[in-house]
Amino acid sequence: MDFYYIGKRCEMQNCKQHDFLPFQCKYCKSNFCLEHRFFENHNCKNYKDNIKLDQNEKKIYNQCFICGKNNIMEIKCKLCHKVVCINHRHGSNETTKYSHKCKK
Repeated sequence: MDFYYIGKRCEMQNCKQHDFLPFQCKYCKSNFCLEHRFFENHNCKNYKDNIKLDQNEKKIYNQCFICGKNNIMEIKCKLCHKVVCINHRHGSNETTKYSHKCKK
């Protein structure tokens, strides 16, 4: 039996191994074998974190609109739907010192 139609070839230039269970990179959408499945192993061009930032440049992600802290996760206020940090996650319906005044 010919099983050539099952699976895909590794798209790494010097590999081209036929793999029956290929891995697809979520950044570049290319197919790779077990050895080259991670973005570091196939030098993925679409992975943003492999580009080194300058010393003066800061990475901004999920920034709280009140205090400006960067969060690992995106936390949104249930009332105003703005990105907030863990301290400001409660809206105006809470009576904590970290609650913010938001409108529905």
